Amino acid sequence: MVQRDVREAIREKVEKLGGTNKVSAALDIHPTTLGRFLRGETQLSHDKLERLLAHLGLAFNLIESPNPFTQRRFQIPPKNALEVSRPDLGGARADWVMLPFYDSVEQAIAIRYGRDVTPERTHSAFCLVVGDADKAKISATDGTAGSYTVLQEQDADTKYWVSTGVEVRPRRITAGPLLVDLSLWPPEGQKAQAFVAAVLGSAMRRAYDLLLDEELDNMPSATVASATLSALVDCLTSEAAASVFAPMTDGRPRCILMMSPGTLSTLRQNATAGSVEAAELAAGRLLGIEIVACDLPSLATGGDYIAALVPRDRLVYSFAEAEITFNSEMAASVAAMAGLTISARGDVRVAVCVDEKLGFTIGVTT
Repeated sequence: MVQRDVREAIREKVEKLGGTNKVSAALDIHPTTLGRFLRGETQLSHDKLERLLAHLGLAFNLIESPNPFTQRRFQIPPKNALEVSRPDLGGARADWVMLPFYDSVEQAIAIRYGRDVTPERTHSAFCLVVGDADKAKISATDGTAGSYTVLQEQDADTKYWVSTGVEVRPRRITAGPLLVDLSLWPPEGQKAQAFVAAVLGSAMRRAYDLLLDEELDNMPSATVASATLSALVDCLTSEAAASVFAPMTDGRPRCILMMSPGTLSTLRQNATAGSVEAAELAAGRLLGIEIVACDLPSLATGGDYIAALVPRDRLVYSFAEAEITFNSEMAASVAAMAGLTISARGDVRVAVCVDEKLGFTIGVTT
């Protein structure tokens, strides 16, 4: 008997015995918990499920396992491990799915957030000795052993100008559940692999956007009198260091100017037709700085800031221990859709100092 039929049988019995409140009182189960279980929104522990079925007079042989309302977890091996092994992913080879997934994560996160400084579990404090453009030496401090590990070497010809610290604390972050057609899971065909990898990668990008949104409060701040193009230009030219406008060694602009799509649209509408600013905004730049339109709560209308200037070479993130959870119960309850949840240990930090003027948030004075 499929799980949906089992749940319906349980629901019918509960109604015959007086409803959720009466049954939950008899079993010492909170009525909200029982109600959510009957609606397919949560699971019951094996003990509670056993007591419920016994109270309703339903035998365990009605179901295929002691508790069919379970989730299947699939660890996502590190990318380098996928190249030497081919683990199974619920009927599909993991490397068929996860290599595209890592490509999607890299495009959605690494290109956007720059430098991966995934630490060991004992590493959390990082020291950045920073020099010109994108050149930096990053060291991770092991608080338990009093030692440090060099994650990126400094170029020999770099002139140091500042040393700053940033503490990276990877935590478990989750995105989902994401509903995908059951025909795409397990993702055995090329179309399914590409689709699932893109969906999971974009979900992780959104999770990292929210981590960055939390980090904006820790950055230096600047203010403007009004959220206009001229005020924003004046703020950038007066507050930002000259090195902000220098390109990195790969030719990309050193900094990104993050703002909401609505703010960007307003700036474009208010720009004088035919002006330099109008041409730049149309190309997604301002004063040579690349604009990244993103839906961060702090940058939304009514948020704390109208924009955030972030240097790519000071934006660090961690990404490790990713896994997919396939909720087979959800697949049964919503017919042809599977519920996928993606999670990982991750964090985002911006290593800037007040005196550098390399990165800061921009708010409107009230």
